[in-house]
Order: sequence, then C-alpha cells, then structure tokens
Amino acid sequence: MEQLRREPDRVPLAMLYVTVAFAALLPEYLAPLLTLFFFPVFKRNCTKLGRKVTLGDTGKALLAFALFGVVSALWSVTPIMSAAVSLLWAGMMLGMFQTGVLINTRERLERLVLLFAAGGGAVGAIGTVQYILLLFKVPVGNPFWLFFDRAVYRVLPFAVQDTSPVWHTSRAASTFDNPLIVATYLLLVLPFAVAGIKIFTGKRFWVCLVSAVFSVGGILGTSSRAAAVASILGLVLFVALSEHNWKRIAVVSSTILVAGFFFVLVIFNRHLRYADDFENSTQTRMKIWKACATMFREHPLLGNGAGCEGTALGLARQGIAKPHAHNLFLEITAELGLVGLLFFLAILTLIIIDVVKLVLYHGFYGRLGAAFAASLLGFLIASMTEFTLQTPKELQFFMLFLGAVEATKRLAPKRVRKKDAVPPEPAPETAKAAE
Repeated sequence: MEQLRREPDRVPLAMLYVTVAFAALLPEYLAPLLTLFFFPVFKRNCTKLGRKVTLGDTGKALLAFALFGVVSALWSVTPIMSAAVSLLWAGMMLGMFQTGVLINTRERLERLVLLFAAGGGAVGAIGTVQYILLLFKVPVGNPFWLFFDRAVYRVLPFAVQDTSPVWHTSRAASTFDNPLIVATYLLLVLPFAVAGIKIFTGKRFWVCLVSAVFSVGGILGTSSRAAAVASILGLVLFVALSEHNWKRIAVVSSTILVAGFFFVLVIFNRHLRYADDFENSTQTRMKIWKACATMFREHPLLGNGAGCEGTALGLARQGIAKPHAHNLFLEITAELGLVGLLFFLAILTLIIIDVVKLVLYHGFYGRLGAAFAASLLGFLIASMTEFTLQTPKELQFFMLFLGAVEATKRLAPKRVRKKDAVPPEPAPETAKAAE
C-alpha cells in the first residue's frame, strides 16, 4: 500500500480498485455511476502523465458496435431506449479502457485478481445466507436492494417487467435484480478466485479460497440449471488448462465434486417444491425463442433496434409477457438483426483469440488465461438460456472482465519472432577456426 501512495496515478487506480471490489454490492442503477464518475479523473491523470488511452482491437470493435446501436435508433420501435442502451454500452466500456491502461504491472494485476475474487465472495455470501433463510421460510429481503429496485421500476418506462411470484421466495438474487443476473456475475468472477488459489500464498490464498466457496454458494442459491452446468464446466476447463500443482489441483477438484453434489440437491429441491415453476420456465423459454424467430422473419437484417424494450414489445404482441429473449444471441438478433449478430460474433471471436493466446503461456499468465477461458465458457453457457448483458451491472462487469484480459495480454511477455531473434554465439571450435 505504501508503494501505491507514491504512484503518480494512485487516485484513478484506487478508484478502479473500489469499482471492482464494491460495485457489485451496490444497487443495479447506482453501481455503473462509479465507472462513469471515475473516468474523468482517469482521463485528466492520463493527460497529466502524457499517457495514451489505447483501446485494443476488441475495444475498437465494441465501440463500433455501440455506435451501430445508436444508429439503430433511426429504425427502432423504441428509439429513445435504443439510443440510451447503446450509450450505456459505450459508458461501461470506459471501465474496460481504464483497466487496460492502469493495470500495467504484475503487482497491480495480482491485486485486481484478488479484488475480483473478494467482490464475488461478498456477493456470494449474501446470496448463500438468503438461500438458507429462504429454505427455512424466514422472511428476508430478496433481492437485497428490493426497495430500491421497486422505486426505480416506478420511474423508468420499462415496457414489461419480469415479476415471477415464485423466485422471490425460493431463489437468491443477492445484490442483483434476480437470480439469473447474479449467476452471470458470479460465473465471471468465480474463476478469478480459483486462479488465486493457485497463484497466491498466505492471506491472499485464504481470501481466494473463502471467496471461491461463497461464490459457489451464491450460484447454488440461484437454483439455476444453466448456471450449475456453466460453473462446473468452467472449473473443469480451468483444471484442464492450468499447469499442474497437484495439491492445489486437489483443492479445486474437491470443490468441483462438492459443488456438483450440492447443485444436484438444490435443483432437485427446486423441482420438488416448485414443480410447476420448474416446468413452466422451460416451456416459456421455448415459446419465447419461437416468437423471436417470428421477429427475425419480420426484420431479418437490422432488427427492431438496440435495447430489449423492442424485443419485449414484440413478445407482448405474441402474448408473452417477458422482458427479453432469454438468450443472448437471439436477443442480439431481435435487436440488431443478422448484421448485429455477425458483428457481435466477430467481437466474441476477437475475445476468444486473446484468451487462447494467454492460455498458451506458462506460469502466472497461463493460469490467468485459464481463468479467463473458464469465465468466458461459463458466461457463454449461461447466455444460451439468459440475456446475460441486459442490466447495467452485467455490462459493467463484463467490460471490466474484458479490461482484465486486455491488461494481461499487454503485460504478458512478447514471444520473440524469428526475424528478431539474436543469432546464437558461435561454438568455441568454430570461432577459433574463423580466426
């Protein structure tokens, strides 16, 4: 900490750390303000130090995608919301740019990993406690910020709100709006905690271990089938890609086995106690996806315009009172058509290429690459049954995650290209003969 106080960019760096550690604990519509309010401080500091804010290929592509969303307001069925949502995307990208620039040493990157893990542990702990209390039918605020959410819903002009009467009394949402949203966040940050178990020693090791346990507990509390599969497969992928330290691999593997056992119990309990809701959720998704196919046929190239409000209206016209497509890729298609889907898939390809490059490293950077791969896999699996970029906090942490990937890519040692390689010194016999 003493070294941090001497750093010329200590103020924006501290603000970034605060955002990563605490934003997930704040209400949905307040947390993103940290990213927006801190950015001017970061930009002034960069100007003072003569530091250039570089976007990277993924950042440039995301910015272009957000601008495409703004332009979609021209043909959108909800033009104001289309412009607003696209500007929110652009605003949350500021966190990605800050992370990519400020995390410029390994020490800073290690601290970032620790704070991602600790934030997830805190959110998971709240969700775990909520779920335990709900099991025993103890009244508990669920979501944690329910009173604030209700106030926001009275003010903002959402077309359709998902007001399922069951999950509030059976499935934990922690500090997010609903169980699926908190599951998305925890799937992104859980691998950071698991990577910390392998990377750190001493107090940091224990922080990451406890955070991993509570993050898994938080995912358990959501009773989400997709999140259960995503978290287990993400952890398995991390173990498969990581270098083998057998003692710590044993810790992670034990966590996977125990988590898998409890996931089976939790989902069975949901099916047993709320069988109608369990079946209805599957049937409703099938109806939603069929309705999305109809919307695609109506507007195949450019969609209804950015933002899920247009999708919600399209679903409502077909008798389905749901706020989005419950699938990230179908949602993008409904909003921005085939053009938007191809654009988004190109962005995902850039992200995957960066992560694969990091996985190929050995040691510290390879372990982080494995963690990023696990996060991305979990996110993509969850995206098959949920619109995983629908809320401000989901966007905020997805962009912070991409910033961590970008920072790690810039810090990882560059491989020597053949044309830049220094020719080897001649063997002693050859040098003597040349004389």
